[in-house]
Amino acid sequence: MAEERVESSSSQLQIPIDSQWRRETNCPWTLRDFRFGVGVRPESAGGSFICIMKAPQYISENPAGLIESRETRVRPVFADAYVIGLKYGHHARHSGYSGFTRHVAAVVGMPFRFRWLSGRLGPLLDGFAAMLTGRPRVSLALLLMEMTTKLHMRSRRNTLYHVLHGDTDFSGRCRRVPFESRRRHLDVLSRGSRRTGNWIVATFHKPPSILCESVPERSVIRRLDAAILISEAQREYFDGLLAPEQIHVVHHGIDTDFFKPSSSVVDAPLCVTAGSYLRDFRCLADAMRIVWRVNPEVRLVAVGTRRYGDKYLRELGTERVEFLDGVSDETLRAAYQRARVAIFAFEDSTANNSLLEAMACGLPIVCTDVGGVKEYAGDDAYVPCPPQDAGALARGVLRVLDDAGLEGRLREASRARALAHDYRVVAAEMREVYAEVIAWSAARASRNGPSAQKRR
Repeated sequence: MAEERVESSSSQLQIPIDSQWRRETNCPWTLRDFRFGVGVRPESAGGSFICIMKAPQYISENPAGLIESRETRVRPVFADAYVIGLKYGHHARHSGYSGFTRHVAAVVGMPFRFRWLSGRLGPLLDGFAAMLTGRPRVSLALLLMEMTTKLHMRSRRNTLYHVLHGDTDFSGRCRRVPFESRRRHLDVLSRGSRRTGNWIVATFHKPPSILCESVPERSVIRRLDAAILISEAQREYFDGLLAPEQIHVVHHGIDTDFFKPSSSVVDAPLCVTAGSYLRDFRCLADAMRIVWRVNPEVRLVAVGTRRYGDKYLRELGTERVEFLDGVSDETLRAAYQRARVAIFAFEDSTANNSLLEAMACGLPIVCTDVGGVKEYAGDDAYVPCPPQDAGALARGVLRVLDDAGLEGRLREASRARALAHDYRVVAAEMREVYAEVIAWSAARASRNGPSAQKRR
């Protein structure tokens, strides 16, 4: 197909929109002759993209519910994509959620890099910010992030803002304080985008069982242009809050160039587990005791398990368990590469950094089958076990260690599944979601009239 070229009104650059970026979308109707594409603008820092669509004034809804263009003109809509978020200090540099942004969007510069301040005064300043806003989980860095982003929005139009951690950085119940006496919800970012004519989307990470606590005010979600989920297991929570076309699932990513299988053969019967959030350490400890009754030579490496308490693992002692905390990415990778099995006992899960890290290193996975685990591991990259079943976990570990053929198949499948979640793959999916958000918003505006944008 011949390639079209569209000129940027701001830079006069010609941007090719070829068949790679053409597709039809189903939001909010079956759109016919409604084309859009995504491409990074060469002169940007990776944060700009273009959405090609029929001019809204030439679109109307026919009785069949289809949108058809009356003329063949296309209107280029140039938009910048900015991500908003602060890093969690315990996340690895090569596996945190924000890794995909290197390939898709620019970052709003923040006064602080991490969400919690360190040093002697850090907790005091964070506590003061929490007291000031009435939100117990807010920190000084998060408060300044909101202010910085709002100022950024005021000088932008046709800009999409992506809040990376919507369930922790985006909302919260606000007590009545003197300068907030007329407002109960401190949702600065959604209000800011609505007033400046920009778009705002947010990613939510928590499982449905916790979302009710982390996002107590559902009205905040309704003001979003779209919600991005990291697991289909979360969708039910958002149904009814947003239109189906405003709910997107884009999986968590991983740096598969950094996390990769070992180049040497691993023979020692070594298991590895990592992370502490939503972990069932009692079940994991009981599983290891069962394993040791059958094979006392098995060893366990536990990485970063102290953060939420791992007293059950500590009770196992240090003779057959090696504890690693506060380690570098290189040490973390080495722990995966010298193991033969990764074992995880989850209480719940959507996406999980540790699971993706282990898969990227080509490890067989033995874990509890909850939440979104199967979405990431598929049918062939892990040994699924029922929740709170220490015996099933133990049998899975022993089976992998005793069956070289099974171990090899699981290793190949794990690495293949991880490659499908490489940051570059996730970035390409995210670009399409950004374009769909703009396309759907334009279609909604054409249906509802000029006031639709003001009512967002």
